[in-house]
Amino acid sequence: MASVVVINGSPSNPSTTERLLTEVAHRMRGHGHLTSLINVRDLPAAALITADLGDPGIVAGIAEVVAADALVVASPVYKASYSGLLKTFVDLLPPNCLAGTPVLPFVTGGSVGHVLALDQGLKPLLAALGATTIARGRFVESAHIGPAGLSEPAAAKVAGTVDDFALDIGLHARPRLSAVGA
Repeated sequence: MASVVVINGSPSNPSTTERLLTEVAHRMRGHGHLTSLINVRDLPAAALITADLGDPGIVAGIAEVVAADALVVASPVYKASYSGLLKTFVDLLPPNCLAGTPVLPFVTGGSVGHVLALDQGLKPLLAALGATTIARGRFVESAHIGPAGLSEPAAAKVAGTVDDFALDIGLHARPRLSAVGA
């Protein structure tokens, strides 16, 4: 059983990205993994913007990411890339803190025209943090994410992606890093 931290980079509430992550976390728990959610929008805004690494909320968020056995990271597409909110949080993470951590990325957007944000935006961001095991990930159109969950065929595709990742987590153990001085 792995601890999986799910990071929601959407500034919106309610959020289609968060609804997608609710489904993903539920499926991960079905595989026996423990999940926790970081809604970046709920972290202290002033501390995020000023990079206040002494703020208790920021310290707790960073510690949770560093201690995770695996991550799921999702963002809506804004101006052809991940959200600025997600980038603001990621900029506070220690260098190479994702070394050896399996990461599953998701991007949500209004049209398939945004699909490149996954491979040309989010995956390179995760690699810059040292992630070497970045799963295939998935772009999901917002129109396929409703209050009742995912519509077909998106539901089946997301389920397959999550199932593959959940099974791979056990194959990619990593040494533990500490949040301070990592």
